[in-house]
Amino acid sequence: GKSRLVETVQAARWRPGQPYLWVAGEALTIKPLRRWAKQDRAIPKQFVEITGYWRQREVPRTEGTSGDGEATPDAYSELHEMSELLPPFVIRTAVTVGVFAAIEGGAATPARIAAVCETHPDATAKLLRHLVAMNLLTVDGDRFGLTEMGEILADPDTFASQALHFGKIHTRLDMAFLGLLEAVRTGAPAPGHGFADKAREPGFVEDFHEEAAAGAVYRAPALPDAVDLDGVRTVAIYGEGAGVYADTLARVRPDLDIALVGLPAANDRNIADVAQSRRARIRRVDRSEFTPLDDVVDLVVAVDVVDAHPDPDAGMLIGVLGASGRRVVLVTDLLDPSTDDDHETESDLLRLCLYGSGRRTEAEIRALVVDAGCGTTRFGSIGWGSTVVEFAGVQ
Repeated sequence: GKSRLVETVQAARWRPGQPYLWVAGEALTIKPLRRWAKQDRAIPKQFVEITGYWRQREVPRTEGTSGDGEATPDAYSELHEMSELLPPFVIRTAVTVGVFAAIEGGAATPARIAAVCETHPDATAKLLRHLVAMNLLTVDGDRFGLTEMGEILADPDTFASQALHFGKIHTRLDMAFLGLLEAVRTGAPAPGHGFADKAREPGFVEDFHEEAAAGAVYRAPALPDAVDLDGVRTVAIYGEGAGVYADTLARVRPDLDIALVGLPAANDRNIADVAQSRRARIRRVDRSEFTPLDDVVDLVVAVDVVDAHPDPDAGMLIGVLGASGRRVVLVTDLLDPSTDDDHETESDLLRLCLYGSGRRTEAEIRALVVDAGCGTTRFGSIGWGSTVVEFAGVQ
């Protein structure tokens, strides 16, 4: 029967305090809750997560076997579609200026859409025509509407819209692919496209940290189960998002002496992710990750740190971490060399373009650890596709 989810949520009695709205389901069914949460109840966007996982369709019943007359794209046509350069830029441009949100909000003509988006009217009309050709918009006379795909991008606060916005961290990182040719030729980031170059752009480091900390919220709670903490009293944690790990350990193991290690600016960002009530229990060690600690700790946890360096630097860093901890745990994403998952191979190439590294395989990580003179590696899961790599230090 007809879903009563929207009515049930809207009629629910609110408890005192800040509500958090998390909804997942059929896209069109839950769509009214987006506007209700934003406009009617004014729930801050950081407390709203609404995800349409599928869209219900009516499938016509036909007699006989269907699909016999469907054309299969030939290799040339498939190659042509695969190599089109414009679509990723068109979609991101439309998302960034707010075309889909403007139409969702009632703007329909090119002039009105341009006014809402604060864009050039004639240029906007050209963009709208191509969005129709891409099946992201519909057009009837001079009035534009949203297709099913366009509706996905109508809410600027959804993950899809955020990921496709030129000003947000996902696309800012992905723009490193403009240096892919040079990276493949040299094995190093292309000038102007590497992470070090992007880190000089306004707001980039802060946005990157926010994304790293958001990812840590999912992985950090699994660390106490993924790593044996028996006998551990002192812990040093490195990397963007390290504050989330420090906060988790301080909460579940209040007896631990925990230090955040990093350059001063990185420690400022990480300590801010620790709950105020636990912040006084976390020590700061302001220094480069390439400088050994003065006092060896029981456990070093390095979050996505080794991934950000090419092999020679990564090997040196592993040696420094091994000199600083009796045990070392790297939190990383590994690559299965036989994978046919294009998301994993894309991530591998992105790290090449950003750092001159990549997503390393178990064998590659193991070789770096051995070359650094550290102990035998143990690989385990921390969930969400990530891995803990544990080895003994070099004391």
